[in-house]
Amino acid sequence: MEWQTDKRLGTLFGAAIIFSLVIFDTGVLLALRNRPVDIWTFVGGLAVAVTLPAVAATIYRLIGLRRSGYAIDRNHLTIVWGPIRHVVPTRLIDHVVLGEEVSPRIRFRGGRWPGMWVGSGDVPAIGLTLFNATAPLHRQVFIVTDLAAYAISPIDREGFVEAVKARKAMGPTQDVLQETIRPAFFDWPLWSDRLARRLALGAALLCAALFAFVCLQYPELPERVPLHFDTAGVADRFGGPPSVFILPLIGLLALTVNSLIAVPVYLRERVPAYLLWGGALLAQVLVWVAAVTTLAPD
Repeated sequence: MEWQTDKRLGTLFGAAIIFSLVIFDTGVLLALRNRPVDIWTFVGGLAVAVTLPAVAATIYRLIGLRRSGYAIDRNHLTIVWGPIRHVVPTRLIDHVVLGEEVSPRIRFRGGRWPGMWVGSGDVPAIGLTLFNATAPLHRQVFIVTDLAAYAISPIDREGFVEAVKARKAMGPTQDVLQETIRPAFFDWPLWSDRLARRLALGAALLCAALFAFVCLQYPELPERVPLHFDTAGVADRFGGPPSVFILPLIGLLALTVNSLIAVPVYLRERVPAYLLWGGALLAQVLVWVAAVTTLAPD
């Protein structure tokens, strides 16, 4: 038997979040287009760049919300949220708690806005709880097992509770494993590898800092900027001020290409991936040296 969630409020708020971020980004880009390049150009560009992961995360949450629902039979309860499924054997369901009986003092971790609760939390008197709900706390249902509890929100809450009791009374016809099934991407060891994160993050920070440095120096640049020096240290190639952005762009390209190659390589062997991220970090140092030599030769 399948049970639906009320997706309307969560979808509306998710769409509003995306719309607000797009409007913000558009306003920032229009403002930057009408002003000279300076440090505020970097600040505005960084603000836009930071919102892009937020938009992607919101879209992902909306996809999960649109594909949410629950199903129960004599053997197990299945909680579906996008590509993730929680399988809860009916024989392991200890009891069911209604949301109005739960303390609101929850230490919640995850994504939450009106009409959507997705994540985990420590619920008083219940313990670790996995939330996959579209209703406010007082309209949720808590399925409690020895390992964890599950907070869900079927539209017909009373009917769902009765269905759980009826299926438990029937007894299972087969043993089912309590588990969470999700894409392998979530369990990559890369996410917990400190060395990989430090190399990639170090390269990204140096690249961002170089963009900031170029923007800071830009208002003081002459009409002809030296771009290359011969062995004697004499400039032999010049360009206009916009051409100085080629240096941080080279660093960004190196970081992007090396990272795109390093991720699949890491899944097979770690050392070559470390070398790729290390190479991206070294590339940032080299373009930094070139930028300092070009823009602040004194």
